[in-house]
Amino acid sequence: MKNTFLTISLLILSSGFMFAQDANDYMDAGMENFQEEKFKAAIVDFTKAIEADSMFIEAWYNRAITKSTIEDYRGSLSDFSQVIKLDAEFKNVWYNRGKAKSEMGDHEGAIKDYTVAIDKDPESSVAYYSRGKSKTDLQDYSGAIEDYTSAIKLDPTDASAYYNRGSIKSDLLDYEGAISDYSRVLMLDPNDVDTYYNRGVARAALRLFPEAIADFSSAVRIDPYFVNAFYNRGNSRKEVGDLDGAMRDFTMVIEIDPFDVTAYENRGLIKDAQKDYMGAVEDFSKAIELDPIYVNAYFYRGSSKINLKEYQEAINDLSKAIELDPYFVSAYFNRALAHSKLKEYGAAIQSYTKIIEIEPNNAAAYQNRGLERINNGEKEEGCEDLKKAGYRGSESAFRAIDELCK
Repeated sequence: MKNTFLTISLLILSSGFMFAQDANDYMDAGMENFQEEKFKAAIVDFTKAIEADSMFIEAWYNRAITKSTIEDYRGSLSDFSQVIKLDAEFKNVWYNRGKAKSEMGDHEGAIKDYTVAIDKDPESSVAYYSRGKSKTDLQDYSGAIEDYTSAIKLDPTDASAYYNRGSIKSDLLDYEGAISDYSRVLMLDPNDVDTYYNRGVARAALRLFPEAIADFSSAVRIDPYFVNAFYNRGNSRKEVGDLDGAMRDFTMVIEIDPFDVTAYENRGLIKDAQKDYMGAVEDFSKAIELDPIYVNAYFYRGSSKINLKEYQEAINDLSKAIELDPYFVSAYFNRALAHSKLKEYGAAIQSYTKIIEIEPNNAAAYQNRGLERINNGEKEEGCEDLKKAGYRGSESAFRAIDELCK
């Protein structure tokens, strides 16, 4: 994920006021330790400076910054608040206290501090940006978009603001707006892998599959192990009929992550479409091995077994799918088909009856049950089902009536 939390270096030197010499010495030592990333030692030094001069505002501020650096946000919040007590106009203190509150999950408090920071410095793009981030965390998406837009107006080179605004637009299904923002990010940073990926997702959502494939390809060029980019490129290639390319992508997903159940599922579906039913069964079986309650894998494996004429095994898989999801209408349909192939018309009728219980207006279920009843010697009941199918919109049911019910 892209890091959307901006940081600005605000560790400042002592002003020219006449503090006690030892306070300044501790301040200088703290600054040196901070620069050398000896943060705990720096905190000790700033604390000694404060002990020597409790009004030494820069020492309070620098200790707060250092505490934030080591993620002691509660401690930094206390120090920033002390700075505000000493001087509410102290540069950037409201902004940084807002950051500390945000890190602690107090987004409402953070927004209040960012708002004060903006009131004091309306040109602060980072304050608008950070307030937008907190509004996003509070699901105030329109407010967040407004703040990111303000940040962009103040700093048109802020790629993170474009990225975050684009992500919100994508979540709100404004894919065209998202694509526009992601494109601006890529103008600023042509190697941003996450942006290529997210623009590809947005383009795929608009069914712009060739463009989506191009974006996913850019993503995997930059990061050859970006499993989600391979996965989504595979789906997009499948949509444009490039089954071989999709197969290669799902295979790559499996090579990178051998435990990706959905990759086996999707590769199995492609093999089934290419009439490699044995290969499909192998992939669906692997998916089941990884997730023994993965209902789709049982359904697809059962369907492939029908194509292999392994009807009893197909019935077993489809029954398992139904056990896991008793409302899986397609599984009932295919199980009924397998029973019919075995001339088990009564069992097929039971599956169609279950479909009708789930979907009382399912014309295909009435029509198929009618045909199975006729095959089972129940002509009167079968013809009645065909009539019900016809009344529910099936024209072929009326043709069947003309042929079978005279």
